[in-house]
Amino acid sequence: MKKSVSLFFTAMFLTVASASAQFDSIIKIKTLRVGIFAPLYLDSVFEGSSYKYNKNFPKFSLPGLDFVQGAQIALDSIERLPNNI
Repeated sequence: MKKSVSLFFTAMFLTVASASAQFDSIIKIKTLRVGIFAPLYLDSVFEGSSYKYNKNFPKFSLPGLDFVQGAQIALDSIERLPNNI
């Protein structure tokens, strides 16, 4: 009886000790959610379900598109280290 009780407590101790060691090695990185609002004037580009400009892209939508692409490049280039967040 004493042997099985001591074996049980030894197994419980090893289980708890190994579980706590696993949690220390996990790095948690905070997720940032960013919303970008830019004028693309999509209501002026389409007429119903058809595209107005055939194979071209309208010049008045380019600044908004450039801003969105620049923001994506900037956000992708941020170094994601746990100490920086």
